[in-house]
Amino acid sequence: MSNASGSHHLDNSILPAAPQPRGLAAAIDHVTGGLCFIAMVIASICVALIIIIGTIDTFGRAVMNSPMMGAVELTESLLATTIFLALPYAQRHAQHVVVDIVVHSFSTRWQFITYFFALVFTFLSFLLLAVEAVDGAHAAWLASEVSAGYVPVPIWLAKLLSAAGLIIAVIETARQIVWTILWPKDALSHRGAASAEAVHLEQD
Repeated sequence: MSNASGSHHLDNSILPAAPQPRGLAAAIDHVTGGLCFIAMVIASICVALIIIIGTIDTFGRAVMNSPMMGAVELTESLLATTIFLALPYAQRHAQHVVVDIVVHSFSTRWQFITYFFALVFTFLSFLLLAVEAVDGAHAAWLASEVSAGYVPVPIWLAKLLSAAGLIIAVIETARQIVWTILWPKDALSHRGAASAEAVHLEQD
């Protein structure tokens, strides 16, 4: 419940204090953070390319009656790549769309339990997707798969990048699970993201 001043905070009696990640743990956090950032940068570049391709295609259709060849295939490949490369960053910084009205009514202990199991199910989901994505990317790479349109868009490259995004998402979620076990209070207050804004929880 909220206190008289209207502010909310963690119940320290439920989640005991623990030292912040240091040494190897801090290095792992730094590496996974870097991987998530790199994936997000590539995803941002893909978004920019989608905008440029869409602009050129629209201008060509409207002004010169000559649409950009391969625009649809390129856009589809870039869109899929963007989604999967952005997943690790969204997972790290707790930027997924969530409906937490019910969860916020729970005690701190149950918020921790639900958050932990949500991470486990998320990890399993990402892992299953990553296994399939890696298998598909490997087959596409061996076959040098390209689109069937007039412009041979390298589908194999989009599948490789998508698989890489899912692998990074698996690694990041695994880190969050371990961090939640070792540093439960910090994991809850930040929803597993080292640099995300703290999410204040109601005291029992």
